[in-house]
Amino acid sequence: MIYGRKDEVRLLREKNWRKQAALVVIYGRRRVGKTSLIEFAYQNETVWKFEGLEGDSSQVQLKHFYQKLCFYLPELRSKGLSPSNWSDGLVLLAEELKKQNKPVIVFFDEFQWLASQRSPFVSLFKSYWDNYFLKLRYCRFILCGSISSFMVKKVIRSKAFYGRIDTEINLLPLPLPDAALFFEKKRERSEVIEIAMTLGCIPQYLKELNPDFSLKQNLKEYAFSQSGFFFQEFHRLFISHFGKNLIYEKIIEKLSQKTQSAEQLATYCLTQTGGRFSDLLSDLELAGFIEKYSPLDSGLHSKLILYRIYDEYLHFYFRFIKPNTQQIIHGHFEPSLLLNNVTYRQWQGIAFERLCRKNSKLIAEYLRFSGIEYRCGSWFSHENKNSSGAQIDLLFERKDRILTVCEMKHTESLSGEKLVQDFEKKIKTLKQNYPRFGVQKILILAEKIEIPDKVKKYFDSILFAEDVLF
Repeated sequence: MIYGRKDEVRLLREKNWRKQAALVVIYGRRRVGKTSLIEFAYQNETVWKFEGLEGDSSQVQLKHFYQKLCFYLPELRSKGLSPSNWSDGLVLLAEELKKQNKPVIVFFDEFQWLASQRSPFVSLFKSYWDNYFLKLRYCRFILCGSISSFMVKKVIRSKAFYGRIDTEINLLPLPLPDAALFFEKKRERSEVIEIAMTLGCIPQYLKELNPDFSLKQNLKEYAFSQSGFFFQEFHRLFISHFGKNLIYEKIIEKLSQKTQSAEQLATYCLTQTGGRFSDLLSDLELAGFIEKYSPLDSGLHSKLILYRIYDEYLHFYFRFIKPNTQQIIHGHFEPSLLLNNVTYRQWQGIAFERLCRKNSKLIAEYLRFSGIEYRCGSWFSHENKNSSGAQIDLLFERKDRILTVCEMKHTESLSGEKLVQDFEKKIKTLKQNYPRFGVQKILILAEKIEIPDKVKKYFDSILFAEDVLF
């Protein structure tokens, strides 16, 4: 049983009309459900699964590969065909597949570990693909990996596989409505929103939550406890992706506090921009941990480029778990004090804005302009002699020359006068850059609270997250 993933399952089950084997590449962060997706999609098929072993040598990977092949074909052991190198191993695989009188799904899980994160193995696999595997027209080969930088840079974008990949799937966290299905209506929509803000819609994280506990109880037991899953998860997640390179961690730590430019991040990490540092930022982007953005009206070729944290769990970890690590280990930490203070509420505001941006399509559908061509994202400008600076966290630039400007608030009460004044300043600066556009003013609230009359009169629509995001 899996939730959502209808489009991905359809792609994986799509009939292979080609007169050759099909090659599928799937990548995405750990815990996002890649293996579960593949096993669900091919539950009625013959699947030969070969897992890469994290951090082991090429010889250990080869030995494990052969053991799994013998599991599917027990008669191999008596033939003494144990391969001494990967060339022999891949030839043996091709020969045994050719003998099968049925289609086989050949599933290489954690492909980056199978390849020991080295390009030569990718080139070798390409050679055997061209000369052996491609001719097995009823087979489907799945290369699946959780190190997105390797899967994208060394496989998908490599010259070796150019024009050879039939299907590419970047498996993302679940859409919020699908994530809600995990809880079988046992949690209110408002709590599902809080879970998504805190941990993201990562299937494994949703499974780790005790259904009998509230979110805060779960965090107390599993995030602020030395033996808790979410306390330990950072090291499992980060080390598997980036080893012991501390610069990656420093970048995330800085971005957990506020958005930064590449120059600011490089200065913090005591290094220079460009070259290797740009590669580090790219690796974090491909992993889905951070995102790069620029003003909506300028695109990513703009000189105004900033970075912000994109992964919910990492944001929560660096703001609340890591700073209290020693207290948690020694059992001296009381999470109830943290989860009710000003810092936590400020973090909730940022997390709610991120959640709304990630679900911008649902907002467009709710406001009934999704049939109009649009682009959306953040917009900002720096202060100069002609205008004051401004930041809008979610802006829809519509083809009908309307700007749908969203203000997102996670709060228990609103100061009507201040909210309207601050928003009006943003609109004034925005209009200088979009002089011929009309403006639709939208307020999105995380909770159903009392709304001052001044706010009601000012905004064109006031939306509540639990109505819009499901």
